[in-house]
Amino acid sequence: MKKFISLFLLICLLFTGCNAPKQPAEAPQQPSQTAEAAPDEAAPVEGKEETSYPAYVSEPLPEPLTSATAQCLVENRLYTGGFADWTATLCWQDESGAGTVALPDGASFLYAMAPTPDGFVLLYGSLPAGYLDELGNFVRLAGEPANRHGLAFYTAAGELVKSTLLAEEYDTTLGSFKDMAYVDGGFVLLHQSYLVKVDENGLELVRLSLEKGAGVGFTALASLDSGLYALRVPMFQEDTPASTLLRLNPDTLEVEAEETLDLDVRGLGTAADGGLLLNAAGAEGGIYHHGEDGALTALLLYEAVGGNLPGRKILVYGSGFLVFDQYENALSLVQWVTGVKPEPVELTLACTGSTGIETVIQEFNRSQQDYHVTAVSYGETGDFDRLRTEILAGNAPDLYLFGSYSPTAPRERAGLRPSRICRELSSVLDKTRFVPTVLDALAENGQYFTLPLSFAISTATAPESLIDESGLSRAELDEIRAAHGDLPAVPRWMTAENLLALTCPFYLSKFVDESTQTCDFENQEFYDYLTWCKTWAGDGSIPPQDEQALLTHTVVSNVANAVTQAEGTEETPMTYVGFPVETGYGHLLHISAEIGISNETDCPAGAEAFLTYCVAHYAALACRDIPAVAADLEAEIDHCAQGAVTDFYGREKRLDEDALDKFRQLLEETTVVAGADEALLSMMGDEAAYFFAGEKTAEEVAAILNDRVGLYLMEQG
Repeated sequence: MKKFISLFLLICLLFTGCNAPKQPAEAPQQPSQTAEAAPDEAAPVEGKEETSYPAYVSEPLPEPLTSATAQCLVENRLYTGGFADWTATLCWQDESGAGTVALPDGASFLYAMAPTPDGFVLLYGSLPAGYLDELGNFVRLAGEPANRHGLAFYTAAGELVKSTLLAEEYDTTLGSFKDMAYVDGGFVLLHQSYLVKVDENGLELVRLSLEKGAGVGFTALASLDSGLYALRVPMFQEDTPASTLLRLNPDTLEVEAEETLDLDVRGLGTAADGGLLLNAAGAEGGIYHHGEDGALTALLLYEAVGGNLPGRKILVYGSGFLVFDQYENALSLVQWVTGVKPEPVELTLACTGSTGIETVIQEFNRSQQDYHVTAVSYGETGDFDRLRTEILAGNAPDLYLFGSYSPTAPRERAGLRPSRICRELSSVLDKTRFVPTVLDALAENGQYFTLPLSFAISTATAPESLIDESGLSRAELDEIRAAHGDLPAVPRWMTAENLLALTCPFYLSKFVDESTQTCDFENQEFYDYLTWCKTWAGDGSIPPQDEQALLTHTVVSNVANAVTQAEGTEETPMTYVGFPVETGYGHLLHISAEIGISNETDCPAGAEAFLTYCVAHYAALACRDIPAVAADLEAEIDHCAQGAVTDFYGREKRLDEDALDKFRQLLEETTVVAGADEALLSMMGDEAAYFFAGEKTAEEVAAILNDRVGLYLMEQG
């Protein structure tokens, strides 16, 4: 607590100290939620010095905005620009209310804003070549971007005075403008590759460009009485220089001073005393005051509010700060609350596989003060033995998150079946919220011990003109193949080993009985299966780009991906047929994230709160596959149906009625869950390779597998 109190005292000096200018009386006040952020028990102790603590507050954007791309503070009024119903919109808000502001003609995208002595200026223009829409999906224009930009001048009250187009066209193919600053004699515009200064008539006066291939880019600007500052940071490469603070000549943009920062700084701002603010990420993430001598003073360490707030712009706002970056969908604030900081209950989340859960945890920790979740990783493929050891030692987590590449068979052999280690979730489960087939895949005797967050489907497509139904057997596919002998059965790259690995999950239960830990490969069905894989396989060569095969393996990992796979080409539409099976359909369900509450948690209320938060927010914050929450999936479907999704080349990926029908049918038919034991599959692949090479008979392979797999099952048991 001493550290937090000292931080608060420093804030007081900067905001209200004798030697620092006071915050204007009309400055925006913290929204009403802030006053309620501190519970009653956190009030100052009577007779003791009043204390305060920082609290994270996420406020909705002013209506009707759903995504923000530009922001600035002018006197007592916050201006935020972005998208509303796919249209560029500029809004204002202060203690008196909120509203919208008129935009000049041609304002399809709002790039940046900056205060001026008379109000503020807006950098607007045509859509950039690539950008994020209001749902957070990347959009690339199909054609060449217009590359027109302009300056719009406003009073402090938001009245549009005039606008003018920039004389130059600035290419947005490799990035666009992210920030701007007012300086005497003009305006400095920040692109990741260069800075340009223009006058109020839109004429370029001077430019500062970064060396191509240097691996660095500009990310933030700040114009102070002490000078113009720009932040240069590494871009994508680990071996490039650290964050560097540049002081520039505001007239020539020449570098007057260059300072390598010890922190991972990503944003700049102006302090209440007129000094420079730095926004740092990483282990020492926080907001720092940069003195004239280069000394850094921590005003806020993000660990105090549950996690870092990334952003290229810091605004002194209310009793704390507002941190902004392009494409925000909320106002991210840190405000100081009177009282004693409550100590949250610590919760542990055991994670196996790749989940992308870190952002969700950070947002949850910042969203409330009662609980704090920490993730403990047990490996990309799941170190279930280590997890079991921790549980037996009395260190069971509060929650479990099983992610992609985390097979279920070894998990269950380690005694970690969800029904054994997790609470039954009927008290928090609303079945209507989830995709039915995905939720049902996790049911155990009609009960649910984990909930799905995301999934993908592995299947096979075929030309619709040749195969128009799914659920075909190997014999039925053989007949179709015989009728089209000129068409490769599968792509040439798909060897017999590949085909075995892809189809084995549909057949494994016929040869291995996990419940009794026994196996039987010495039967005609296994011999026929090996023979089919060998006769259908390709030779491992690279096929011509336009070569069509009868069956093509595909992974449907998002709705836009489903569009591509279902449409094929204009000449050859495709359909989902699946791999051959004797019963059901040959589609394989990969549940890439599922969450459960530990039987041994000491805080079931906190665990439920985090599980509920994950269900509500995982799709927006972390989901890299198909959302398992039905409403999130339907939102993506609607997005694609509107034609708002493009590929990297700007080609529209529209989900038409036919593609939608195919996709929904695929969801209904996918019931077989991936998760077979990788060690067992590896044994089958190793031994089957001798048959595929003609070195052993199917009978010989089966006999060896009976011995190897049988011993493995006995050892694992």
